[in-house]
Amino acid sequence: MRRLGPARRARPDRALSTARAAIDLRRKLAELDRDAHLPELAALLSKYATMLAEDGWKADALTVSEEAVTLCRELAARDPDPHLPGLAMSVGNHALRLAESDQRSRAPIAANEAVTLCREARGWSAVVLQAGPDGRPAAHRVAADRDNGPLLLVGDADLIVHDRALLAFGE
Repeated sequence: MRRLGPARRARPDRALSTARAAIDLRRKLAELDRDAHLPELAALLSKYATMLAEDGWKADALTVSEEAVTLCRELAARDPDPHLPGLAMSVGNHALRLAESDQRSRAPIAANEAVTLCREARGWSAVVLQAGPDGRPAAHRVAADRDNGPLLLVGDADLIVHDRALLAFGE
């Protein structure tokens, strides 16, 4: 899916169908050898959820994001060290999907979990989701501040998680 960038801008429907085909193939491979193919399936689903959200398919993006989080949880439960960063990013992205949906009230819970997971993933950077110049949320990684803890901004920065404190403002 890394090669879909230019094609996606030119033909979003084709990029989405190509991504869906890659997910279907990886899903079949995971049925044959779950250990070998589950990490890539989880990553593809997370990226696909972001693509769907960016193209306006918010409800579908939320469903796909939930599946990605479930798979990342399975991976992290089996082998935390290599998979906690992926789980943290997946839960952070899911918080963004929730913030964009009619389930907005669940976003702070997921955001808090993402911050906690960042802490657990020793030495990993925090997840920051902010509104980009076009008003759409954009994900960024920033170095975790060991003294103050990571910072997570969700959606258009109206939900902020710093350490374990949640600040909500806006609307």
